[in-house]
Amino acid sequence: MLPENLKDWRFASLDVETTGLNLMDGHEIVEIAVAGFTARGIEDRWSTLVKPGRPIPRESSNVHGIRDRDVANSPSMAEVLPMVEERTAGRILVLHNAPFDLEFLTAACFRAARAPMDRPLIDTLLLSRRCFTQVQGHTLTEVAARLGVVPEGAHRALPDAVTTANVMMALWRRAETSHGVELLRPEEIERIEHHPALAGATAR
Repeated sequence: MLPENLKDWRFASLDVETTGLNLMDGHEIVEIAVAGFTARGIEDRWSTLVKPGRPIPRESSNVHGIRDRDVANSPSMAEVLPMVEERTAGRILVLHNAPFDLEFLTAACFRAARAPMDRPLIDTLLLSRRCFTQVQGHTLTEVAARLGVVPEGAHRALPDAVTTANVMMALWRRAETSHGVELLRPEEIERIEHHPALAGATAR
């Protein structure tokens, strides 16, 4: 199911890169990106490196290519959070494997003595599992390939945010042409449309 007023919805795809996978081990964000989009396509792209409060382990640098020298003069996450809030204001957050990114983002808000960002949320990982029930692989790369989306890159925040946005749009197109595919359930649409963060927000 797709909302009747989908063309009026505004989205912000968000992705982070981190010093490691486990927040409980003290890992932090080293890069964050936001891609703003609507049903008509991507409107804007933004990303920044972030200086964490700890060194970046070599094994993490080997994945995303970000090293301590790259972030030495970058803003702290406390400085970056207002920019993230501004770029996601009035938009529906779209993430792939949302709990990972949100866990790090919420921890960053806590360290900066800021309230966690309250935005309606869509997780493309959950939508992929809903649409492709007979397959096992649902990583962003696997879902993109299944939908014919060509990634701009991988394991960097902005290319992954853009790929997530394009995956979301590809899932819409599939839902429009595939009978019986319930992309968003009625209660999910209602929850999004009545979220206080979207009051008065429509696509331009």
